[in-house]
Amino acid sequence: MYPENLSTQTWQRLLQPMSKLWLAKMSNFCFFCGREATFADHLFALTRFALVGGASALVDVLLVFVCLRIGAAYPTAVSIGYLISLLFNFLAHKFFTFQQRLWTKGEFVRYLCLAAFNYIFTITLVSIGVEVFKISPMIAKVGSLPIIAVEGYALGRIWVFRPEKRDEY
Repeated sequence: MYPENLSTQTWQRLLQPMSKLWLAKMSNFCFFCGREATFADHLFALTRFALVGGASALVDVLLVFVCLRIGAAYPTAVSIGYLISLLFNFLAHKFFTFQQRLWTKGEFVRYLCLAAFNYIFTITLVSIGVEVFKISPMIAKVGSLPIIAVEGYALGRIWVFRPEKRDEY
């Protein structure tokens, strides 16, 4: 029997078991991150993301404070704090936020690209706030934080710490 000769009812009977299987498999599939995940999974990951961000800021500030106390020049202190907190942030997001256990090729390079992009994006947002909306740089910086956080989470989930490709479709 050729496919064009099958009635609509016959097609429905043939495809029904497959569609039920597909719907069952896809019920928790998240098109955002490309794997099975519920809203609660993303909410917990966002919470972990915020905790890591706060911890990274604390590491950065504490290292700057310690370096200044031992007599380092402020550019050196800021650079040490920034670089160590950047490494801490990468490792904490990898293992805690996105719970990736395997090392994948290029993920640290992707993370550094994201950090550079976030820096340029932040400068752009602050400049728009100051030049266009005539607000103080501090208010513009604080206003940019939620935008950078959401964008950083999304690109971290989708691009930097993306789940490994599997052949289980």
